[in-house]
Amino acid sequence: MYPFEVPRLSGQHTEIEARRPEGLSLSLLNLSTYNYFGYGYHRGDRRGQEALDRYGLGAGSSPVISGTFDIHHRLESELVDFYGLEAAPLRCSPPGTR
Repeated sequence: MYPFEVPRLSGQHTEIEARRPEGLSLSLLNLSTYNYFGYGYHRGDRRGQEALDRYGLGAGSSPVISGTFDIHHRLESELVDFYGLEAAPLRCSPPGTR
């Protein structure tokens, strides 16, 4: 165990429970996950399940390496129509989207 490590008692939720070695319990905001909104533990609806079944779940890679899904092109097209833009390219890099 690292000297600064605080073992977690819960999963990758937005708020996590942890306990210091001396026994002090902590309730912490988890800033080390992509599960910002807690959707990782949300059952969702039928459309969400269909998307998971078709596309899977995971960060993947950039379109240059792993390709682009048809759903990305549909979203870009809908954003163009909604905002009246020429184009609406999606960013694939998490640092560029925060």
